Parts: sequence; structure tokens; C-alpha cells
Amino acid sequence: MSPTLAGNNGVFSWSTCSRQYLSRFLGTAQASCLGDEPKQIGQYKYPEQLPGQLYDADTQCKWQFGSKAKLCGLDFVKDICKSLWCHRVGHRCETKFMPAAEGTTCGPDMWCRRGQCVKYGEHGPRAIHGQWSTWSQWSDCSRSCGGGVMYRERSCNNPRPQNNGKFCPGSSRLNQLCNTRPCPFNALDFRAQQCAEYNSKPFRGWYYKWKPYTKVDEEDICKLYCIAEDFDFFFAMSSKVKDGTSCSDNKEGVCIDGVCEGVGCDRILNSKASMDACGVCKGDNSTCKFFKGQYTLQHQANEYYSMVTVPAGARSIHVQEMEVSTSYLAVHSLKKKYYLTGDWTVDWPGRFYFGGTVFDYQRSFNEPESLYASGPTNETLVFEILLQGKNPGVVWEYTLPRTERKPEYSWGVVSSDCSAPCAGGRISTKAICLQEHRTQVNSSMCNLHTRPTLGSHLCNTQPCPAYWATGDWGPCSRSCGGGQQTRTLRCMRKVTYQREEMVAHSLCPVVSPAQIQPCHTQACPPEWSTGSWSQCSKSCGRGLRKRTVFCRSTDPGASAVVVPDSMCKQHHRPKAQETCVLRRCPKNEKLQWIPAPWGECSRSCGSGIQRRELRCGERDSQGGYVEYPVRRCRNMAKPLVDLQQVCSRAPCPELPRVVPGRTTTSFAGSGWYPSSWQQ
Repeated sequence: MSPTLAGNNGVFSWSTCSRQYLSRFLGTAQASCLGDEPKQIGQYKYPEQLPGQLYDADTQCKWQFGSKAKLCGLDFVKDICKSLWCHRVGHRCETKFMPAAEGTTCGPDMWCRRGQCVKYGEHGPRAIHGQWSTWSQWSDCSRSCGGGVMYRERSCNNPRPQNNGKFCPGSSRLNQLCNTRPCPFNALDFRAQQCAEYNSKPFRGWYYKWKPYTKVDEEDICKLYCIAEDFDFFFAMSSKVKDGTSCSDNKEGVCIDGVCEGVGCDRILNSKASMDACGVCKGDNSTCKFFKGQYTLQHQANEYYSMVTVPAGARSIHVQEMEVSTSYLAVHSLKKKYYLTGDWTVDWPGRFYFGGTVFDYQRSFNEPESLYASGPTNETLVFEILLQGKNPGVVWEYTLPRTERKPEYSWGVVSSDCSAPCAGGRISTKAICLQEHRTQVNSSMCNLHTRPTLGSHLCNTQPCPAYWATGDWGPCSRSCGGGQQTRTLRCMRKVTYQREEMVAHSLCPVVSPAQIQPCHTQACPPEWSTGSWSQCSKSCGRGLRKRTVFCRSTDPGASAVVVPDSMCKQHHRPKAQETCVLRRCPKNEKLQWIPAPWGECSRSCGSGIQRRELRCGERDSQGGYVEYPVRRCRNMAKPLVDLQQVCSRAPCPELPRVVPGRTTTSFAGSGWYPSSWQQ
């Protein structure tokens, strides 16, 4: 139905998912209860008028809001065909967002049709019939061997049906058999695999080993019934088995979506193809020879009597009493090994596997006893009658191939054990060449072109048992003398081959790994230790303070012990004294900048320069001064005195005068003299 009260612009119709679901549901086994014809109580006469013509808007309001409600007459109520607004005395106009019924008058000569107010006689928007979309891609096969099912689907949305349009005719799903090659002989039956999946799940608080239970009604053969091993109760584990599961041992068909679909001998769904008596699909019984006979001899009662010996390779074996009697059919091998009703013990009717085939043994109180097998047999069988009174007569029939055929070679598949016990291992398969489907021979005997494509599939997908996962050890709390280090501890469980999850600690083993361990237990080397600093040697200004430095043991298990200094590292020895300043000394009023004596003249003759500097000091009473570091006077203004002056010495000797073109050899004194310029 429509998921909300407010429809699409007031048009109420089946939603896509509901209609698609309903269509699919009607094709499942659960809908079989709807297939019976209803009892005819009488001919129902449908009304000739639409609901809105029979019950006007006021009546519809009374049904929704009570007997005093009527159609709202306010102007804002534009279109009751989308939402029917009603009014009660003492209330505002209100609505449940439901459209007025089809055929309700919505104006002069107007009525509601398909969510719209149209002229009387018109039928509203044109109906749009649904059309199928394109088919989807084929799904994966539900089985890797033995005949699985794959399917593809389509949706009725191209376009969707609208305005009472018709839904798409036909099926929305198309099924097809796949991977029809036989499974390995030692492979677990597909229905048994599905029951075994519940072995690891608690059933009413207990764990059981489940096996298939197939003695159910015909309509339930595609439900998953399992019986608890060593117990006498069975239960429907699922409303339907997985697609591709055989319907039953005596019925050619597979279960698809909970319904048994027929399968022909050509391995095509719903095909009418069947085996002939010779075991040839769609054959005409021309490839084999029929053998028939009767056994009517009368003998003494309460003894076994041989009726017919059927050789290996026989097909379509049918043995039946000619009338209801108290005698019983029996079968044994040439070595007198009984397979049915031996040693004076009568077997119950059912299906028996011996001689390489399945025999269907039927016996009832009102039908002659019979035994049938499609074959072929792989050994010679002797059919007997355990006579109880008069022999009712027995007819028998079987077929054998007309010509001696060559050995048949075919590919078989063997599977490895699961690679992991849990969390999803893989089972790999290997192709082997079999003679007559049972004896392995050299691969060259089989057709290499038909060698099956092998692969692997998942197994043991249940999660692994939880285990403790430890993190890396953290840093040690001490570098020596015995510390501790810790690590994280988590309870983990492997879910798949590549994924793990953290679970509650209660799921892990009771005994957990250690989270704390000792570390660095070796003895600590001795280290330098110091005493307290002494007082500063000066109460103001820069002084010195001292302390004792000694080498001591650092082992936490022992008290502080002084050891020789040679045992400690000398380059790590702390300082034994350092400068200290408790406070600045008071300002000295006698400090001043004192000019130093002039330095030497810069020249030994003639005019030169001599310099002096300002020094920080304190003059004494004798006219001298005591000099202090310059920083002591750094906050005092320097006096405005000259720090350099011109100085004169004795005149320098006169230099010889150079006249161009003349050279003189008389010198007044030694010194440097220039030569004439070059060109």
C-alpha cells in the first residue's frame, strides 16, 4: 500500500515495492493457500455507481471525524480530490490528507477522478500501463557442482503503471540451471550441508548435530527440515532450502525460491525430456534389449526362493508381485550378502542404495509389493521371494545394452580439506580421470577439451575462537635498578580471512598473558651528587659560592653510599663553585670619568696627533686615582674634554729640490725622494 497517508498529489495507488513484492509472492510456495477456489455463496452484485456518487463529501467527513462533521466550506479548500477537508462546530477545518472518494462532486458539473477534479463524464488522467525494464545480469550460481541455479530479474518500471494502469504481464525473474556437472562422490549432500550449518548455532539453548529429514508432505519438500542426530525430533530450520537443492531423491527437480521446479534429463528447467529404459535422454529404447519373465512356481512356505539373476549394467529393473500377498521380495549379491529382507528380517518400505543404484521398495496393505531401480547396477544381483503361504506370482523386467561398449572415461573432481578450521578457509578442487565413474586412471584417457574448469570455494566460515592479542611493551619506568613496563591486552576474534574484531574479555581464555613485567634489573652505575650551595662570598656585587661534589651509588635497593670519585664519569662532574650576585652594590658617589695622560705623538718630527681616553676611577687624597672596570661608570655622563690634540716635534730635515734635467749628488740628509714621471 501507499507508505503514508499523503499520496502523490492525492493519487493513491500501490507503491512500486508493494506491487513488485505481491507479484513475486504469488509465485512462491507460501501463496499456494490462495490457489484454491472459494466457495460460491451467491452472486455478488457490484454497485453501478462510484463510491463518491453513493456517499457524498459530507458523509465521508462524518465517517472520518464523527456524525457532526461536514465538508469544510472555506475558500482555501481548493481541491478535495487531493485532500478532503472537513469541519466540526467549535473546531478548525481539518484533514487526514485522504482524497475524496472516486466520483465525489467537487464543483458544479464536476467530479473527482484519479485525484483530479474534472468535468462530469470524464475519467481523469489517461491510464499508463507498466512495461518491463531490461533483464539484469545473471547472478552467481548457487552451487559449484551438482546443478545450481542462477537468475536474472527485471522490474516493471519502464514506465511504472500509473492512473490505474495495468501491471506488467509475465514473470519478473528468469531462472536457469548452472554448474550441472556431478559433485565428487565423497562430497556432502547439499541439503546436508545446509543442515550442518546449524550445528554451531544453539537450538533452544543446546547444540545438536543436524541431518536432513525428508519424510515430509509433498508441499513441504522444499522446506529445510533437519533431524537432530541421536534424537528423535526434527524441526523446520528454514521456510525454504537454498536454490538448487534437489526436491527429493525420487523426484527429478530442484527447489527454487521454495518451489519444486521440474528438471528434464537434458538438465533444463521445466523440460519434458526424460530417460528411456536404456538410460538415454530423449531416447527411443533402441540401444538396449529388454528381458522379461514371470515366477509362478509354488513351494513350501517359510523359505527363500530365487526368481531371477540380473547381471551388472542392468537398467530399468522392475520386480512386482502379481497380487497382494503375505510374501516378501528379497535381494542379495552373488556372495549371499543380503541388501533387502535378509536373515528372516523384513525391511520397511523405502529407498535402498545397493548395487550401484537406488531401489524404491514399496509395500502397502492394498497394493502388490514392488521394487524398482533406474540403474545401472555395478554388480550381479539375485532377486528372491520369502514365501509366506501361496506364491502370488512375480513379474520382472530389466534392460541391458545391445552391444558391448568400451569403458567410459569421464572427468571427476576431488576436493581438498578446508585450508582453515574457521573464519573462512578455502576448498580447492582437482580434476581426475575416472573409468566408469569409479576407478581413477591416467588423465590421458579422458578428453582434455572437456576437462572441467576448477576453482575454490569458501568453507568453515564461522568465526574463530577468541584469543588474547598483546600490544608492544611500553617504556621501562627506570633505566636501571629494576623498573616495570606494561602493554595493552585485547580480546580479538578472527571473523574472515582478512578481518578481525574486538570482543568482550569474557569470550577469551581464562588465563591471559601478563600485562606487567620487570625490566632493566641490572644495578645502576654511580652518579655525581652535590651538597647545598654555600652563601655568596659578597653581600653585594659579584662574589663566589661553593658546594661539595661527591660520587654516590644510585641503586634503589641500597641507601646512598659515597664511593670514590673515580667511579663516576669525570666529564659529567658538576661545578663545585660559581659566581653569584646577591644584589647590586650601592652607587659610589666618588666614581667619575678621569682622563688618562696623553699618549705619544703620532710623528717623531713635525706636526702630529696625540690621544688619550676616559677611565672609570676614584681619586684619592694624594692626587692619584684608583681605577675600576668601565661598567661601573656606564650610567655616568662623560665629561666634555678633548680626547686628541695636535702635537709638534722638532722640524723635519729639508728635502732636496729636484730640477728637471738636472741631477745633483749632494744630500742634506737621508730619506725618500721622488723620481721624474715616466711618459
